Amino acid sequence: MEKITNSYHSSSSSPRRRKKYDVFLSYRGEDTGLTFTSHLYGALRRKGISNTYMDVEELKKGKDIEPQLMNAIENSDYAIIVLSKKYATSTWCLKEVAKIVECMGDSGRIRTIFYHLGSHHARLLKSAAVEKQQKSCFWQALEKHAEDPSHSEELISSWKNALVTVAFQYDLLVEKKHTNEEKFIEDFIAELSRKVGASTKTLDGLVGITSRISQLNSCVLRSSTDICFIGIHGVGGIGKSTLATYYFNEVGADFDGRSFLSNVKETCERKENGLVDLQKQLLSDILGEKGGSFSEIGHVDSGKNMIKSRLCNIKVLVVLDDVSKLEQLDAIAGSHEKKNGLDHDELDKWFGPGSRIIVTTRYKDLLNEKYEKYEVEHLSFSEALELFSLKSFGSKEPPDEYKELSEQAVRCAEYLPLALNVFASLLRSKKNVNEWTEALTRLENYPAKEIVDKLKISYDDLDATDQRIFLDIACSFKGHDRDDIIPILDSCGFNSKHGIDYLVGRSLLEIRYGKILWMRDLLQQMGRDIVRRESSKPGGRPSRIWDVNELKRILGKKTGLEKVEAIVVNFEKESRMSRFVALSNMEDLRLLKIHGSFAFQAETDGSTPTLDSLSNDLKFLEWDGFPFTKFPASFEPYGLVELKLIESNLQQLWNNYIELPNLKVIDLKDSKYFRTFKDFSVVPNLERLILKGCIELLEIDPSITLLEWLTILNLENCTSLKKLPPSMKGLNSLECVNLYGCRKLCHLPEDIGDLRNLKELDVRESGMDPALSKMKDCDVFLSFRDTRHALTDHLRCALHRKGICYFNDADFDIERGQLIPQAIMDVIQRSRISVVVLSENYAFSRRCLRELWKIVECMDKSGLDVVPIFYHVNQSDVRNLDGCFRDAFENHKNNPMLHFEEVETWKDALKRVGNLPGWTLGDM
Repeated sequence: MEKITNSYHSSSSSPRRRKKYDVFLSYRGEDTGLTFTSHLYGALRRKGISNTYMDVEELKKGKDIEPQLMNAIENSDYAIIVLSKKYATSTWCLKEVAKIVECMGDSGRIRTIFYHLGSHHARLLKSAAVEKQQKSCFWQALEKHAEDPSHSEELISSWKNALVTVAFQYDLLVEKKHTNEEKFIEDFIAELSRKVGASTKTLDGLVGITSRISQLNSCVLRSSTDICFIGIHGVGGIGKSTLATYYFNEVGADFDGRSFLSNVKETCERKENGLVDLQKQLLSDILGEKGGSFSEIGHVDSGKNMIKSRLCNIKVLVVLDDVSKLEQLDAIAGSHEKKNGLDHDELDKWFGPGSRIIVTTRYKDLLNEKYEKYEVEHLSFSEALELFSLKSFGSKEPPDEYKELSEQAVRCAEYLPLALNVFASLLRSKKNVNEWTEALTRLENYPAKEIVDKLKISYDDLDATDQRIFLDIACSFKGHDRDDIIPILDSCGFNSKHGIDYLVGRSLLEIRYGKILWMRDLLQQMGRDIVRRESSKPGGRPSRIWDVNELKRILGKKTGLEKVEAIVVNFEKESRMSRFVALSNMEDLRLLKIHGSFAFQAETDGSTPTLDSLSNDLKFLEWDGFPFTKFPASFEPYGLVELKLIESNLQQLWNNYIELPNLKVIDLKDSKYFRTFKDFSVVPNLERLILKGCIELLEIDPSITLLEWLTILNLENCTSLKKLPPSMKGLNSLECVNLYGCRKLCHLPEDIGDLRNLKELDVRESGMDPALSKMKDCDVFLSFRDTRHALTDHLRCALHRKGICYFNDADFDIERGQLIPQAIMDVIQRSRISVVVLSENYAFSRRCLRELWKIVECMDKSGLDVVPIFYHVNQSDVRNLDGCFRDAFENHKNNPMLHFEEVETWKDALKRVGNLPGWTLGDM
């Protein structure tokens, strides 16, 4: 069994480390080598104590073997000494027993078996004088050795003392006539297995291991079959192998045979016959036979046949660690494919009843319905902090001056054991707080190579298309709605639905809220690091740009830009930019997303800058504050799927007729100069048209009735809009029409009531009767806790005085812990503004957090305006989940009634709101 490394860290301050060997066997080959000891060795291996050192007697005839034997003893956890009649006649045996006593002393790690002789043979050596007739075989052997002039008196004395020590420390007798040797070996190994297992439980202080073992045991209890198959899955570095190792050591003694096959993926990739080697190791571990006994296994199929024939009646525990392909499972644990309506392994069982087969993998999609699946949970904040502190400072808690930095490191590592260990290793060499601060800043932006390399294993297994999907999401679409992104990626030539599902199955991607594309920050950083590495190669260019400074640098280039596929940048503060001349050279640019505020430098002649060109390959264009009044004449993005230009200077989209059959979303919110959309026939598959706040828009062209897939038409606060088309016939999918604030609009199309899918019509503050509105219940939704008799009551009174319709769920009688009524969820969805009062106890309320999740969802989907009020709390604490907000989520994580995924969605929602501009009130 290969050495198993661990990603959890012991909470014990100085645990005894595992040795290279579990057991060293000392014996006299001529007495027991081919009988009792060989049977004992085979039984040890079958019981899973396969790291047993048993030397071959013939090797002792050479002189070079002594250092090897002494080293093996030093590197063994236990020693078993089989004292037979001629044991002491061998100087090799005497050297071994002396070394064993030197290394293990009275630690309780020595087991002595007297084979066909009584223990008195060794114990008599303790006497100063013994009558000739009482001299044991050991005494006689030592006297014989003393006659050799090369053996000093001190050497003979050390041998004698060693024999006496092992005789008095622990002894078992195998009597010649009265002992059933098979039963003796079985009982002896059962006891030893518990001891050896206990020695491996120097891992027993592993942070967070107890709860995870309990969850793993629940998988065993759920299994309804004689043979239990368990799949442990999760992202790389989360502790899958460690958990399997601990479980293997803890329960291994309950099985007739066991085998831990480490690094299955690596073995198969490194060796041409890796699967055959693993099959041989499995058989050797369980049957206790040397690898040569299975030389007839020449290929995988013959190995499968031998496993089935030799192990079908044995209760085994098998761990397959780091499996990456179905063929590996098929070769070692049997196929689980259906055959004639029956499970294949029901037709042809490989292992005996009561067996457990445990698989660790990053790839959940390898595990079919036969497996009880267990996804290893991330450490909680307190567990992660304890692990980090142990690795950094050798104590469960960090020193006071490093507490805040340690918490920052834990959050940066996202509670991942691998990252925590790497961070601790890098930071503990730093001399002071300033050096820690600098190192953490680097780690937050550029992940450590050890982490990237570990996580990148899953990425390297992807095909080229799925790699591109992963990089697009990591660099551009994290946090976006899956249904919005699939058409964009499909237009790039990807089978994106399958690709996204595949990435989820490979633990590289998550789906939150049932629809939001999400990945851990470390995985996102890994994806970005891949792009950096590619661009740093000789002649390399970045395929994706997300850093503002990198964008500025590359826009100054005139050549070598053809490889740029995506630009996604966020200007956190106003920047001055030169002309985007370089965009004309980015022929492969598919995704362009510019957020934030910036201003263009004027041309040397003082004229307004222009956009010379844009890639016709664009599939996604989002540009806040788009500064140009029109698109370049050459811009004809046939494959464009989403166009989002909020607060732009556009006056119209295209002068000429350009077909855009893939365009599904047009969002020109608050583009105050936009006047007209001349012909909707060019966008036949449009689903959402958002022209909210386009105050120069005069009319909607009648060709809009050609949009049979349009679901949302948002014309809110189009204050110059005077008329709609005379008929809405043809808009069969339309669900929402928002005409709020269209003061000059006095009439609706007569047939608007015939739209069978219309669910929401808002004509308030328009030139029409507000009674025509439906489905809108309030202007403002209030979300709060513990502020009813302070801020919230004053706020409600002020809203009432201003004639603003408000709603708050205090009007509902909701018991603690009860789910929020659907009616409240509907009101949130139908509100225009949500005011969230974030107080010290807000995040302790599950009701408030569920409200907040819905509020953020509506903010993303329907443009709900969210205004946070930071009431006696720091905005940074909300944004970083610090202080009372951190305490609240620690409380939620310890609640067994809550699911990890739901708590994570609450955290994401709170962070989002914490990043919004709002109002601060009270002392902090």
